Amino acid sequence: MFFLGLLLVFIYGGGTTLSGAIQLQKQKIPYLAAIGLCLLGLLLILSACLASTFPFAFFILVFVLLLMHGVALFNGFHMYGKINPLHHIIRFCLSGIIIFIFAVKHLY
Repeated sequence: MFFLGLLLVFIYGGGTTLSGAIQLQKQKIPYLAAIGLCLLGLLLILSACLASTFPFAFFILVFVLLLMHGVALFNGFHMYGKINPLHHIIRFCLSGIIIFIFAVKHLY
């Protein structure tokens, strides 16, 4: 099950990093928001990789996921003038699954 969590984190973190890099080129969001997406995606992957050996990394992972949601809300509002609820519900569910998998790993 931990492998599934790592796979989800690599896909989610990698996708977030990639979208931040694309937004750096397209310049549809502020520069710092695009850099933030890139860094948060990489930090998510790093914290997941360290979660099995560094117990505090779980809390970093949760904090990074919360920050990613905040940046995603900001970027969506900045680009479209509104928030796409379905997009953020899907992100929230994916984050919940990741947190659940890593919480189980953290507790056992």
